[in-house]
Amino acid sequence: MCEWGIEATQVKLAKPKSDGRTHAPVDPCIADIVQSLNDSGLQTLACCCGHGETNGRISLEDGRELILMSFDEAQALDAKEKRLTDAEVRDIINADGCDKTLREFGLNLLSARLKFRLARRSA
Repeated sequence: MCEWGIEATQVKLAKPKSDGRTHAPVDPCIADIVQSLNDSGLQTLACCCGHGETNGRISLEDGRELILMSFDEAQALDAKEKRLTDAEVRDIINADGCDKTLREFGLNLLSARLKFRLARRSA
């Protein structure tokens, strides 16, 4: 990850911004990823590498958000998701005191699992 305040790298956008800009400043350590997304036609709106303080993010024009994390962090998250049954996730998100972020994460997880199961059945 880049240090905060390091000089940004200019990345060519997939399409010009409304103000006519064709390039945007990006953290150097993720510039190649952002450039590749834009080159493939996936317009990026915003990004930050996290500067060692948090996971990086790349926001796409279509509403998706890419979270950048290390391999180990991604594997730990994947394992954590797989350990919870649907019923356990429901219990957590319906519990008193469950914060909004965790509730949204749980609902998204249940939705993704359902879509995966339905897709597998129809295949």
